[in-house]
Amino acid sequence: MALMRPIPFLRRAAAAAAVLSLVAGCGGGGDGGAGPSNSVIRLAMITNGNDLDPDGYDLVVGTRAAQPVLSNAVYYITNLTGASVSLQINGIAANCTVSGANPRSVTLSRGDTTSAIIQVDCISLLGKIKLESVASGVDPDVNGYIISLNNQVLGRMPPTGSAFIDSLPAGTYSLGISDVSSNCTLSGLATRSVVVPFNGAPVESLKVACTVLPIQVGFPFTDPAADTVTPAPNNAPKAIDVLGLTGTYTATDLTMVIRFAGAVQGADANAANSATGWIEIDADEDATTGFPAFINYFGGNSSLGIDYFIDLFTANAGQMYAYFGLVDDNTGFLSDSVLIPAVFSGDSLKLVLPMSATSGDGKFKFAVLVGTTDRPTDLVPSLGSLAARPPGPLALFSPERMSAPLRVSDGAGARLRSAAGWRMAQRRSRLWGTAARSPMGTLRR
Repeated sequence: MALMRPIPFLRRAAAAAAVLSLVAGCGGGGDGGAGPSNSVIRLAMITNGNDLDPDGYDLVVGTRAAQPVLSNAVYYITNLTGASVSLQINGIAANCTVSGANPRSVTLSRGDTTSAIIQVDCISLLGKIKLESVASGVDPDVNGYIISLNNQVLGRMPPTGSAFIDSLPAGTYSLGISDVSSNCTLSGLATRSVVVPFNGAPVESLKVACTVLPIQVGFPFTDPAADTVTPAPNNAPKAIDVLGLTGTYTATDLTMVIRFAGAVQGADANAANSATGWIEIDADEDATTGFPAFINYFGGNSSLGIDYFIDLFTANAGQMYAYFGLVDDNTGFLSDSVLIPAVFSGDSLKLVLPMSATSGDGKFKFAVLVGTTDRPTDLVPSLGSLAARPPGPLALFSPERMSAPLRVSDGAGARLRSAAGWRMAQRRSRLWGTAARSPMGTLRR
């Protein structure tokens, strides 16, 4: 019979598991102690890594019956005879492997103790999928692609970039790529099987080739020069002044170019000619379905119901992106947001919007408020709003609901943001010369 008795363990005091002495007898009888002609193995069980096997292993010594052992412990195996004996570990978790041979032969020293070590290495039970998207050709899909896993939508992938789907138990998954523009072709299957191993990170490449989309010149609007508002205080930056806006349409996106009276750059530069502000879009041209026009709190007179919002405070000249978001009708918060291309060049800013901003027909109303980093300086138009109209019917357009991008957006409910001088609604009456407080609350960058 086997006798289990605790013994002191001094050399590996850091071991997490309890330490026991395993005394295995051959046949029956006796006190289990080692005789003068018998041998002993001092076996150290060591388990390293992540997600260790919680219930230990089964140890088989020679032809004896298996006995349970802990993941980290020391055992003495006694009453051994012969020149050698085999040791084998069974019951190992799928994410763990034995280092070295299993079973392995241990040479015995007659009447003495031989030390042996069995090491088990474990890796994480979780893995992840790395997504890498590469767009080639012209007119890439401006708002990227929708990514789903096992038919559950996770978010939107940019046309070119990378993202991870984390914390996945090992297994096989169905990865879906959808909402690819009609002028673009995805290389490979739109629904593909991905095997995620323990602690693994398989890479899925999303290669999309795009062709030229037909362009229709849309709206041209002009804005009077030197019609800026709010006189500049002493030593303040010169007013940012809009001279005109143009829009061109394709089947998937709208390119809007804002032309200024002088050279401009992004808010991130924090320069005297940094252009800040926002664009409010009423996609369905119905003031009752969106949030009340925010521009009205700064001297405007618009009947817009804001459905979408472009935050020019985030138009980063270095990254060439700005935030474009769906506005919650009740709170005015961005309930869904993505990064859209925003490129400063000389006296112009070019923005590329997904067609969801126009309800699919190319028609929408909008207003623009721009300024320096410390104050608003120009409302376009000064009163009312602008009505964008394409030159003809746009049969290829189809409205789409935005999905939050993978590891890009601030998440649902992120508030509209701003820079210094635009941060707190309480300060706007002093900085912008208006007594009204925004119902949107504090804006933050």
